[in-house]
Amino acid sequence: MPKIAFVGQPSYFRGHYADMLINPPEGYEAIEVPFTFMVSNPESTLMGLTADVIYLFRGELIPLQVLKSMKGIKVHLSTEPMPFDGQNGNVEISPDRSQRAWELTGNREGFDHIYHFDKASISFLERQKFKIEGDFYLPISKTVFHPEGQDGDVATWDVLFYAKDTTHRSAMTANLKHIMGERFCHIAHGFVGEELNRIAAKSLIGLNVHVDGIPTMEPRIQQMMAMGLCVFSEPISHHDLFKPGVHFVEFSGPQDLWGKVNYYLNEAAEERQQIAEAGYALVTEKLDAVTEWKRFTDMILAGRAYTAPKLLEVRHHNKPRHSR
Repeated sequence: MPKIAFVGQPSYFRGHYADMLINPPEGYEAIEVPFTFMVSNPESTLMGLTADVIYLFRGELIPLQVLKSMKGIKVHLSTEPMPFDGQNGNVEISPDRSQRAWELTGNREGFDHIYHFDKASISFLERQKFKIEGDFYLPISKTVFHPEGQDGDVATWDVLFYAKDTTHRSAMTANLKHIMGERFCHIAHGFVGEELNRIAAKSLIGLNVHVDGIPTMEPRIQQMMAMGLCVFSEPISHHDLFKPGVHFVEFSGPQDLWGKVNYYLNEAAEERQQIAEAGYALVTEKLDAVTEWKRFTDMILAGRAYTAPKLLEVRHHNKPRHSR
């Protein structure tokens, strides 16, 4: 019976593996080992941890001596935005991304495998002597992220945005917040899981704005799709799975954002619903937590590199949603 351990901060990552804890595949055991930075000596719970496969979120923050004490195949899941090679040979980088890349260097020899969540950064990381075996999308636990809206409900908010504020995000959303007033809901932190679901159930559009204006692949995208929202996002780093105009609405700049929000709220509500349904169908079929973690684990135990899912035709699962 393969035993799987998920190591990380539950408030950030449980929504991507909770179903494995509740109802793991037959013959599998899954445990959660919290690694919470806000408590003293957080590494004490990790010393001597034993499992067949140990998935480590934010593994770059775990001391090397702690990693060496663990027994099992240690898979580092790198989940922070990193620099990447842009067009014309330029490196897309910011102070925050530079710091994140530096953090990766301290304990990399303590892992058996390293995967990064955004394939766009892999070539850059490989030049920095990281052996990255591939990319991945954080799967979605349907018991945590799911639509709750009922037909005929009236939405409280037109736009939901949950992310910490940054200079770029403030510049992108200030005009929209001013125009929409109480119809715009911004959550900086503190709402996760079912609490977040309850707010999403009263919202129509889920907004994704990059932390620094550099294209990336935030897990927030699949979270919002799984909750039944129509996702509006700045351009993302690649389109292997999510296609603009099909699974989300792409915008560029504050004026374009406002124009598209206004259009899809007032002139194209049916199209907005179709995009939301396509996004929901995609993530529930391609990023189901139980299916993907089992597939990941089976490939690792077989000595094969995990391959992230690609876009194929999926069936639409229409979910009753609210309207204005």
